[in-house]
Amino acid sequence: MKNSWIGILFIAMGVMFLLDSMGVMEFGVIIKKFWPVVFILVGVAILLKRKRT
Repeated sequence: MKNSWIGILFIAMGVMFLLDSMGVMEFGVIIKKFWPVVFILVGVAILLKRKRT
């Protein structure tokens, strides 16, 4: 299951870098604006993992 999440993460990052290089979206602006979401997602993942065990 962990390998699936890592694969999905790499695919998402690749798509974002591709869209950035094509000029469709600005990856840097998104990172600057939404970086706290990473902490929220990690916290939720930890809580869900504890409930399963």
